[in-house]
Amino acid sequence: MAPTRPQAPFTISLTHDLPFKYIFAQVGETEELLAAFLNHLLVLEGARKITELTYQNVENTPDYTSGRKLVLDVRVTDQRGVTYNIEVQRENQGSIISRALFQQSRISNEQLQAGSKFDDLRPVVIILLCDYSIFPDSELIRLFKFAPFRLDGAHERHTLPYRAAHFDATSNLRYRRLSNRLRQAESSLDLLHIYLLELDKRPDHLLPDQQAWVHYLVADHHPPQGDNAMSQPRTYEIPPGASPEARKWIEQAQARLDYFAGQPEYRHAYEREVLELMQHNTLLSERHAEGLEEGRAEGLEEGHARGHAEGHAEGRSAMLSTSVAGMRELGLTDQQITQALKLTPDEVDIYLTREDS
Repeated sequence: MAPTRPQAPFTISLTHDLPFKYIFAQVGETEELLAAFLNHLLVLEGARKITELTYQNVENTPDYTSGRKLVLDVRVTDQRGVTYNIEVQRENQGSIISRALFQQSRISNEQLQAGSKFDDLRPVVIILLCDYSIFPDSELIRLFKFAPFRLDGAHERHTLPYRAAHFDATSNLRYRRLSNRLRQAESSLDLLHIYLLELDKRPDHLLPDQQAWVHYLVADHHPPQGDNAMSQPRTYEIPPGASPEARKWIEQAQARLDYFAGQPEYRHAYEREVLELMQHNTLLSERHAEGLEEGRAEGLEEGHARGHAEGHAEGRSAMLSTSVAGMRELGLTDQQITQALKLTPDEVDIYLTREDS
């Protein structure tokens, strides 16, 4: 057996469910922090700025030790009655935009009680924090919303006026008579906003506070550990362009993350979440490869089929090497890796050696 390798530092990614919710979704503790996060990230100013919010779907006493995942998103309502539904996605699992539309329709349906009117509907904002890209450009943040278009050609689409401010009340004779209908239409078109954030893109073109929060979300955090953890120097440096206000809130978020990492039950629950995700991805990859192999084998001779099988074995070996290396980078022990991937200690060392080479 090869000599034991040094243990990698413990790493936490905020795009995982447990640390994200511990920082941003604890009733009575993180309302102001989440409001600041949303205000800076989505540039919510003036009347749209969140000054207070209420959690709608988080557990009052979240269980970090049982591995339960009853709630996959964070839902809050602000002082204007606007609902924000925040979802973190680490991998593409289908049409994320269709998923957002479904979420919006479900939330809007819950708003309508018996005897209520359509005018009672309040805006719903869906926020998708995706750790992958959908569009092939450099735009990290996209906003989708309703708007009317003029259909004046097969390829041309021009936005039509639809807000009260778009019309001249003094020169448009019908303005006064239609003003109530206009306000209702404007309000209805503002019922849905979908923010898509593709976090694997560079945030260079964003505002400084947006950049600071995106950097914080995607960074690999190495929090201090042990009995003297709180007195150890922080390992995360906030980008210098962040405003004093954004810096204050990011420091509060980092303090919560340090505490999260310092609690054995939280840390172990996070490790289980990471292991479950890796096991899930490994299983999907193996099944996909096996399916391809079976389909190809139907029309191939025995020699060709044997060659594909050997290629599949090589692909599985490479995949396991990557998984073992990733788990070590997260600070998992060899014993945890052997249990998760059902390998022997010798096999773990062999795959690590292949990854290093």
